[in-house]
Amino acid sequence: MTVAGVDGHPGLPTFTEEKRMSENEIIRSWKDEEFRNSLSPAQRSVLPGNPAGLIELTDEALDDLIAGAAAMDSCCWSSCSSSN
Repeated sequence: MTVAGVDGHPGLPTFTEEKRMSENEIIRSWKDEEFRNSLSPAQRSVLPGNPAGLIELTDEALDDLIAGAAAMDSCCWSSCSSSN
């Protein structure tokens, strides 16, 4: 790995096609969007999936979560916790 800078980002590593990414580089690509975006399309295509799963939720998924929270709010949670 050479530290030469990528797309005006000094210090981001550049890779040769022959070099496999290290475990640390793979983990960094999961956590660091700027680093991940600095990878070539070929490098991004061989990255394993993030074990944490989906990183971003769609608008539809967020709407489902909001609807679920609203349904839970209509329950008697306050009376259940205030019975002490």
